[in-house]
Amino acid sequence: MNVESPRRPFGWTRPGALLSVILVLGLGSAGCAASPRPSSSVLPSLMSGMVVTNAQARLMAADGPISVTATITNATGADDWLVGGSSPAASTGGIYATCACGTAAGTGLAGKSPMPSWLIASTQAIELRSGAGEMLLVGLTQPVSGGQTISVTFKFTHAPPTTVDVVVASSLG
Repeated sequence: MNVESPRRPFGWTRPGALLSVILVLGLGSAGCAASPRPSSSVLPSLMSGMVVTNAQARLMAADGPISVTATITNATGADDWLVGGSSPAASTGGIYATCACGTAAGTGLAGKSPMPSWLIASTQAIELRSGAGEMLLVGLTQPVSGGQTISVTFKFTHAPPTTVDVVVASSLG
């Protein structure tokens, strides 16, 4: 009597072989590969198509405002505009440019001019940085100190808002 063994997918003859392949592939995609995994604060931004990296915050004075700098890469496939931001740590947030002007309304800081928006062309990146263009979080709603992590939301015309957690620098200025 000739009894055939049951067929296994893809011609596997050893039941554990498929499981071994799945485990190896799973470990490679779980961060065991040579390239490092992105930080947890970057992962939410990958889903919106706007990728926020290198986000940093610093108190400009003991009672605020907070300057937020970051690199924002547009991976949406279409041009979009950064139109502002917010944080539970502040009553308002906006984009400001450094200028040779008077005191900007609402910030109390000389040399800062509000920007209505900043174009981020498809597949391009912008760099929010002190002295060029940065987000200012104004009117602190709670005490903020160095080493504390705050949530910052970047708002765009078309892409959904992107929220990242940012550590506030321990030094003022």
